[in-house]
Amino acid sequence: MITFVQLGSIINRVPSIGVLMQFDRAAPDSASVYKARVHAVNQVSTEYFSIIDGYEDVILENFEQSMIDLCEKLTISGIDIGSIREQVNGEPGGFMHHGVVCRTSAFKRLRIPKSGFFHFESVVYPMLSTRGVIEHDVEAYNWIPSPDGATRWIDTPRARINGLRWVNGMPPIDRPIPK
Repeated sequence: MITFVQLGSIINRVPSIGVLMQFDRAAPDSASVYKARVHAVNQVSTEYFSIIDGYEDVILENFEQSMIDLCEKLTISGIDIGSIREQVNGEPGGFMHHGVVCRTSAFKRLRIPKSGFFHFESVVYPMLSTRGVIEHDVEAYNWIPSPDGATRWIDTPRARINGLRWVNGMPPIDRPIPK
């Protein structure tokens, strides 16, 4: 049904549904994380996958049922991507960051870079969203940003911008963007 892909340390509570694929944490730079995630997802054999993080993030009690419901909505609709709503530090957050479910076969049909300074979500999620997105308005994941996490890496802005540039047919920026 679904594979949860994680790089690095185990999240506080492992999902009790689906399959958990763990990979060694990539070097602390966006290019390494992007390459590791693309490699990992290309090994998924279930119908759906979801990227989960570790560190201090919290999977809420309703996570498993929310993900099952989202997978069912994707199956019925034929849409390739959907998201539950996340919390950020316990406060209401948005969609399309954590708690995103993607159709594996649709991902594998994408023609995306296998490596480079890209942000996985900025490349993959817009490309899978061309036929729509299902937003399952249930908070089931609490993101606790890490003080040394990817959002604070000096190359993350370049990776995010490069992802959006690539999706829009523009060449990537080959020099770092000051943070």
